[in-house]
Amino acid sequence: MQLRLDSYVTKEAIENYDAFKQGEPYWKYINEIDLIGGARGVISGTPGRKTGLTVTPIKGKSVGVCVSYTLTVPFELWGRKVADIEIPIEIISKLTERNG
Repeated sequence: MQLRLDSYVTKEAIENYDAFKQGEPYWKYINEIDLIGGARGVISGTPGRKTGLTVTPIKGKSVGVCVSYTLTVPFELWGRKVADIEIPIEIISKLTERNG
């Protein structure tokens, strides 16, 4: 999931590179609603039951998102479901322009 989100954030940053090149905050060029929607699409397009999905844009001198959710994985033993295991997930995917 980290790699998928990193690829998405990199694509967004490349498409809006002028914001970084001019030293201006990225949010002047990147629509936060689109960024959040795109990250949600990346997450929901993968297998597994996810609940409590939260996507927060990262502001400042970086472009990216912080994603958190609970992944529910069925635990099976001898072909029978024994329990659902809930795993809290938090992924931070961001790019920051290097100085120098």
